Amino acid sequence: MQEDDPIRPQDKGYLLDVVTYTAPETRGGAGSENWNERNTKPSLAAWAVMEIYHALRDEFNRPADAQAWIDEMYPKLVAYHDWWLTNRDHNGNGIPEYGAAVDPAHNTDDGRMYVEVVTAEDLTEKFGTDAEFIKAVDSEAKYKVIGVNNYNRVLNEVTYSDLHVGAQEAAGWESGMDNAARFGFIYDDQLKAYADSAHDGDLTLARKDWQVRFGENRDAKTDALLGFSMLQESVDQASYMYSDNFYLADMAERVSAGVDGKDRADEFRTGADKIKAYINTCMFDEATGFYYDIRMVDQDGNDTTYLKDGVQCAGKPLVERGRGPEGWGPLFNGAATQELADKVIATMTNPDEFATSDAFPGLGISLPTASQTNPAYGKDIYWRGRVWLDQFYFGVKAMEDYGYGTEAVQMAHQLFENAEGMTADGAIRENYNPETGAVQGASNFSWSAAHLYMLYRDFF
Repeated sequence: MQEDDPIRPQDKGYLLDVVTYTAPETRGGAGSENWNERNTKPSLAAWAVMEIYHALRDEFNRPADAQAWIDEMYPKLVAYHDWWLTNRDHNGNGIPEYGAAVDPAHNTDDGRMYVEVVTAEDLTEKFGTDAEFIKAVDSEAKYKVIGVNNYNRVLNEVTYSDLHVGAQEAAGWESGMDNAARFGFIYDDQLKAYADSAHDGDLTLARKDWQVRFGENRDAKTDALLGFSMLQESVDQASYMYSDNFYLADMAERVSAGVDGKDRADEFRTGADKIKAYINTCMFDEATGFYYDIRMVDQDGNDTTYLKDGVQCAGKPLVERGRGPEGWGPLFNGAATQELADKVIATMTNPDEFATSDAFPGLGISLPTASQTNPAYGKDIYWRGRVWLDQFYFGVKAMEDYGYGTEAVQMAHQLFENAEGMTADGAIRENYNPETGAVQGASNFSWSAAHLYMLYRDFF
């Protein structure tokens, strides 16, 4: 995205989530329901660019093309890196959050976030006849609530049956993990079971553990809305930003003289070191031996900043929403220490947690998108149980990189043996059932195909 873009000039450097051949009407096209500007995706672009660079230079003996490639891409990657720190780092500590862009699905025309709430309570009576609590014309129970502060009042004071937050939806998409448990997504029956086990059946307290809060990110000079951050620092995105800094520092020293940003290598290297210390100090929970997202505010919206081993942490690990593949993000990106990686891998290879190929011999595929002990786990749930091949690849590569190559190869073999259609002529699918290997989701899925190619290339 360029700074002269007519729709979102505040998003210079931004990469749109989905761009299609047919543009939306807002951009002069015929209209496309798949085009998505509401969010981006995790910071993996620099990693991908360097993978191509090394392939061109080392495997295909095309050094000139490799050099031209990074000379072209490096300034764009730097702009994208800077966008994250400007538009998604709510507390300015260098650890950006997932969130949502300025968009009619998230905010009003005058730049205020809104949510939709279904409740038996009369909000206009409860909070006064404030125009920011607007009752839907076609429903006695549905309200449009405008403003982050009013949304927080709903979380703190209202008993509701349904809550739709457009920014929460986009933040899940931005992670690539859509309806993952860590973003507050859990079915009603699962929430009740969680309430029974964690809060003696108190659904109000249980719901607080799964609610997500947001902050508005605004331009320091003009106060213009730049977007929204979920007030939760995600360990996978922190890990991607660690490697983003690492690769940008490497590229800065390789790009040709005169390329914009070439003088920023030391800055990126310092950023990588800072993020690595933050991840291992603030995002690892010693009691459970796993990495987690961390809250930036508590269940009531209060600041949770504290000092740990000389590092200012935004909050404590979000253990109550269970374990997911974000926990091996620090390993895949090389930010984890060996000591902590050993503990994470012990969980990854535990049949009661992520090793579903051992829990269901001859059928299962390991490394589901939620551990079996996660309160929101379900073998058929999109990002709370099904096996996605990108996260599977990140997991086995992480295991190999930290000295568990034998276990990684075994898991890869079990994937190829147990995933339906994998060794026959079946279509490559979006995701797979972790307990039965059954195909699920979209057919002929390119994301899966790319990671299958990398798995085959790296492990066989």
